[in-house]
Amino acid sequence: MRSPKSYRAIMEKLAYKPSLTIYRLSKETGHSTSTVHHAIKTLISNRLVKRHKDGFALSFIGLVKYLASRFADTKFDYNEISQIIKEYASIDDCPLLTLHDAFQKWIGNEYYDQIISTSQLVNHLFQTRIHIAYIKAPRLIKRGEKIRIRIPEPALEREEKEWKHALALTFFKVIAIDPKIKHKQPQDQNIQNYFKKTFSEEISKMKREIRNLRTTLKTLTHPQQNILDSK
Repeated sequence: MRSPKSYRAIMEKLAYKPSLTIYRLSKETGHSTSTVHHAIKTLISNRLVKRHKDGFALSFIGLVKYLASRFADTKFDYNEISQIIKEYASIDDCPLLTLHDAFQKWIGNEYYDQIISTSQLVNHLFQTRIHIAYIKAPRLIKRGEKIRIRIPEPALEREEKEWKHALALTFFKVIAIDPKIKHKQPQDQNIQNYFKKTFSEEISKMKREIRNLRTTLKTLTHPQQNILDSK
């Protein structure tokens, strides 16, 4: 189902001018303040927009989704992309944005093309990802019984952190196989540190997953021994 035009218009304006008020958004989009107010409320609920200073801005999730929505738009060129990146580099701490000058010096305007491409990939990744939540049932549940389960929603900051990590990891993987880039080494120390931090976090996450798999395997293959160990 397509989102209302007001939602798209608001995200478009906030992409280029973060921290706009409802009144300013009404003037810029031509929609009434009541329409804008309702749209903002929904966009915040969907984690695409968040409050910033005296107005509103795209969340990091909203920014990635907006950039992904322009992936097929050949008229969305370097000048527009760089304008958006610079705006959000001033209000967000993601190194992939704040180090835009260093990235451009390293790989040129290819940096902006790869930001759009990886935004498309990451947006698709999160759209198709299955979320598994482990919860403890309050009692034994009978087959066919309907129960109400409330799964707590993670804080926006935590979810944005996941998107930032995924975007950085995907960006680095893509440029690593790009024939025009892979033989270039970044001279900027901040970029090198960003590489190390991103991949160290991913390696740590994989190690935790491997430990969990080993624990599960042990439980399934040595159930009697585990029962004795617990006594």
